[in-house]
Amino acid sequence: MRKYEEWMNDNQIRCYNFLCDMFGGSHHVHEKVHPVCDFGIKINTQRDFATYDFNLMTQIVIMAHKRAIRVEFSGSGPNMVKLTITARQHDKESKLSYYERHPSLEDLITKCKETIEKDAWSQYAEY
Repeated sequence: MRKYEEWMNDNQIRCYNFLCDMFGGSHHVHEKVHPVCDFGIKINTQRDFATYDFNLMTQIVIMAHKRAIRVEFSGSGPNMVKLTITARQHDKESKLSYYERHPSLEDLITKCKETIEKDAWSQYAEY
């Protein structure tokens, strides 16, 4: 059973569950978890992320789109990566603000196919 910090709200619990699944269970989350506003969490880690060998980065992208979770990677010191994980929502009608919505897995697949067909890699981030 996962233990949640007392300060965690529903969004932060969603993000923490994502983090635990990302690392293969809560018993693999050794980093200190910090709140990010009311929408998410952040950690500093020394883990490696890759798209193929031990494809954690690819798994993160797929899970993030499936669960409507935004994951941001940024530097946080020598050999350290800061992960900021925030809860979002899928929104087909674009009624939510840019900071509240997240493309679905189907949206990601569609965008990947369009990008490959057009060979338009610089436009990949536009949803």
